[in-house]
Amino acid sequence: MTRKLRVRALYESGGELNSQCSGHIRLLRPLSHPTVADRIELSSGRRFDGGQYDAVIVERLWRGTITIPAIEALVHDVKKSGAKLIYAQDDNMFDLRHHLANQEWLDERHVTVMKFLQASSVGLVVSTERLKQRLSEFHDHIEVVENAIDERLIASSPTRATHDPDDEQLVVGFMGTRSHDEDLQMIAPALRAAHERFGDRLRLEIIGGLAQEAATSRALGLPIHARSTDGELSDYPLFFPWFTDTVKWDVGLAPLRDNPYNACKSDIKWLDYSAVGAAGIFSAVPPYESVEHGVTGLVVPNDPAAWRDALMSLLSDPHYRGQIARQARRRFFGSRTLRTCAVQWADAITRLLS
Repeated sequence: MTRKLRVRALYESGGELNSQCSGHIRLLRPLSHPTVADRIELSSGRRFDGGQYDAVIVERLWRGTITIPAIEALVHDVKKSGAKLIYAQDDNMFDLRHHLANQEWLDERHVTVMKFLQASSVGLVVSTERLKQRLSEFHDHIEVVENAIDERLIASSPTRATHDPDDEQLVVGFMGTRSHDEDLQMIAPALRAAHERFGDRLRLEIIGGLAQEAATSRALGLPIHARSTDGELSDYPLFFPWFTDTVKWDVGLAPLRDNPYNACKSDIKWLDYSAVGAAGIFSAVPPYESVEHGVTGLVVPNDPAAWRDALMSLLSDPHYRGQIARQARRRFFGSRTLRTCAVQWADAITRLLS
């Protein structure tokens, strides 16, 4: 019988002690999933504990206050222990500063850290083919493992998107970080048109927050209802069951501007919206090439008229949006949960260690 791979995952963390969402999605949940229990023995934490491991996987920037000496010491200790270093990255952070003006926190120190970790590793694990292409100048050995959701975190909530718009409230939702104000403002004409058509029956809910909520609300022409996830719900294993159990969206919005940074993103919003039972509208940019237009979502160009037509078609036709929501949810459960995908992590690590 083949011995299990002993893996230590050093997830990225800021001031908080827990892993951020990316650490759970990209490391902790897949590497601890029951389907790989016979292949991987996982240990995780914020620090390297000096144990005996086959691989130590470092996520992204590791620590928000990272210094060059600290990362050099980590690499030295990992190699001294006999383990091989693997670097995990799920975002094109090299182009982040050039396309998101409110991300001044990312400086040359962080770029140096990322390059040093890549150069010190036996290989990289990334979330998309586009990100692999972007990082290929830094390393020859890069494995692509798509994002997937741990099905054990999904509540069995039914698809909502089938009721008559003349009888009930229509809920349009958006989930994202505070860097997406411009993406939402890009589709402001579509939301204003929907608000004019449906009036107070239309409700816009946002999870994750906006950098300038008041200004964005004025641009969109309707109130924003923020769903708070502060406190204990900020921990991903608590958040996602809450999300799939309590959030009832008819339509999920995923506008995304087309630039080199966004091109390397994953289709995580399609996963989220499919899990919650919403019919999604997605920008026609590389991350959403996995979405089949008219079947598992609507994929539209970043044109105000196209977004208006797509949004109105879903809001006006409960049978159409219900069909799309059900088909997306069916495909999601069939191919993009860890029950199916966790083994890809074990395979990728095995190849990088060989």
